[in-house]
Amino acid sequence: MLYLEAFFFPTLQIHTTASSVTDRLTTTESGTLTFDAGPQREKAEDALKKAHNLLLLVLDSQNAHFNLVLQETLKRNLDDFLKAYASGSRA
Repeated sequence: MLYLEAFFFPTLQIHTTASSVTDRLTTTESGTLTFDAGPQREKAEDALKKAHNLLLLVLDSQNAHFNLVLQETLKRNLDDFLKAYASGSRA
């Protein structure tokens, strides 16, 4: 699931695809279809959260593979991650 959310869907947005265009189409109150060219802050924040999550997963796998003895540090980093991205929190 993380692959889809962290790689596949963002790739659809950074390339010129029907998905990237239709994702920005909105309907006004009068029923007119318009293109929202403004920033997509919610998607940017979601991408940052997933990148942070992936970084922690990579560090954990490297710690396990190379026996780096970083368990305590990684635990604190995970706790910080969970606190930063808790429901309603801003990163």
